[in-house]
Amino acid sequence: MKRILLIILMCTTLFANAQCWESISSGERHSVGIKTDGTLWGWGYNGPYGAVGNGNDWTLASPVQIGSGTTWGSVSSSPLGSFAITENGILWGWGGNDKGQLGIGSTALWSLVPVQVGNSTWEMVRNGRRHTVGIKTDGTLWAWGNNEDATLGDGTFVNKSVPTLISSSTNWKTIDCNDTRNIAIKEDGTLWVWGFNSPVLGILGSGSSVTYITVPTQVGTDTNWKEAVAGMGHFLALKTDNTLWAWGGGDNGQLGTGSISSLPFPTQVGTDTNWATIATDNQSSFGIKSDSTLWAWGQNNLGQLGNNTQTNLLVPTQITTDTDWKAVAASYNTTIALKTNGSLYAWGDNFYGTLGNGTFVNSLTPQLINTCTLGVEDFGKNKKVNLYPNPVQNRLFIDTQETQSYQIYSILGTKISEGTLVAGNSIDCGNLTAGVYLVHLTDNSGITTTLKFVKK
Repeated sequence: MKRILLIILMCTTLFANAQCWESISSGERHSVGIKTDGTLWGWGYNGPYGAVGNGNDWTLASPVQIGSGTTWGSVSSSPLGSFAITENGILWGWGGNDKGQLGIGSTALWSLVPVQVGNSTWEMVRNGRRHTVGIKTDGTLWAWGNNEDATLGDGTFVNKSVPTLISSSTNWKTIDCNDTRNIAIKEDGTLWVWGFNSPVLGILGSGSSVTYITVPTQVGTDTNWKEAVAGMGHFLALKTDNTLWAWGGGDNGQLGTGSISSLPFPTQVGTDTNWATIATDNQSSFGIKSDSTLWAWGQNNLGQLGNNTQTNLLVPTQITTDTDWKAVAASYNTTIALKTNGSLYAWGDNFYGTLGNGTFVNSLTPQLINTCTLGVEDFGKNKKVNLYPNPVQNRLFIDTQETQSYQIYSILGTKISEGTLVAGNSIDCGNLTAGVYLVHLTDNSGITTTLKFVKK
C-alpha cells in the first residue's frame, strides 16, 4: 500500500502544490502547514488516529490538502494529532482523543477529519501528546486532555474533555508544551511553567524540587521574556534583548552550552544578541538569527540537525550558508523549515514519509519539498511591482524603486537563475526557452513578491 500510494502522490503533488507556504508545524512523525492561499495541508505518519486529518490513516509521503477551506490562520501538531485556527479564531482539531485532548466533550479514540472545538475564538493553541493548552482572544489561559502529571495546570490530576479555564488573567501572550510540561509568557514579560518537574533535574526551572507543579508558577523575576519553546526534557527561551537562554536536560548537547550537563535554571547560551526565533524537538534545538541564518545543536543521530553528519553538536552551529531562512519547526528526529520566498525544506528521519518529498529516504541535509510556485490566484497580489514587456523576448524590466534579489523558476518549480536587480535595470531572458516562468523578488525587509511572465 505504501508504494502504490507513493506513486499516486508523486503524480498529483507536482500540480497540486502550487502555492507558497505561509506557516508550518511538525508533530512526532507528521507535519501540517498552511499555504498563502489559506489552504491546509498535511503529510507523514497518519495512523492509527488520522493525525494528518485527511479522512484516512494511510501514511503520506507528500503533502495532501486537508478539506477545502481557504481561511486557515495557524497550526499546531503533536505526536497523535493536530489543531488549526481559522482567520476568525475558530478552533478545529483532529487525530487522537483517548484522553479528551481534542476538547470536544468526549474521549472517542480519534477523529480522522477536523472537528470544531466549541464556539470560542482563540489566539493560540499548542498540543502535547495527549493534552492541549491555549490562549483565547481575550487573553485567558485554558487547557484540556490528559492531566495525570498535573499537565493542565488547574491544581488537579483529573482529565478534562473540554477546554477548562486555568487562569482568568487576561494578559497571557504565548504558550508551548511537550508531553507533560508547559511554558508560557505573559504580556508583562514574565515566564511561567507547570506540569511534571522531574525533581532530580528540576526541569521546569522554577527552583522547586517537587515532582509536580500543579498550577502556573513564575520562573524567576525577569520581565523581559518574549519567546519560549518546550523540548522533551529541556526548554529554550529568548529575551527582548535577543539573547538565547536554555535549561533542563542536556545529555545530547541540546542546551547549546558546550557540555552535556543539565541546568536547573535558565542560563544564557553564548553572548550573541541577534536571535530571532527558536524551535525544539525531542533532544535537538534550532534557531534563526536576525540575518536569516539557520542554526542547530543537540542530538543528531538521524541527521535532524541538517549539517550532513550524524554527530551531536554541543553549541549552536550554522546549517548551510543560506541567509533566507524564515521559520523552523522540529519533531521527533525530523526538521522542516521555510525560506523567505515561501519554499519548504525538510531533513532528518523519513521512515514515515515525514520529509514530505515523496520518498521514505532519510536526509542529512535540507531537501526541497517544493519550490514556492504561486497559483494563478496569487499572482500580482503586490500591486507595487510590475514587469514588462509580458510576453518578453529578451530583456525583462521590473518596475521597482529599490534594489531587490531575484530568482527565476520554471512553472514546475525548477530554479533557472538568480541575481540582484537594481532599480532601472532589467533581467536577461534571451536564453530562456519559450514557456511560462515565475520571478521571485525579495526586498531588503525580506518581503517576497512573485510574478508570472511568458517567454516568447
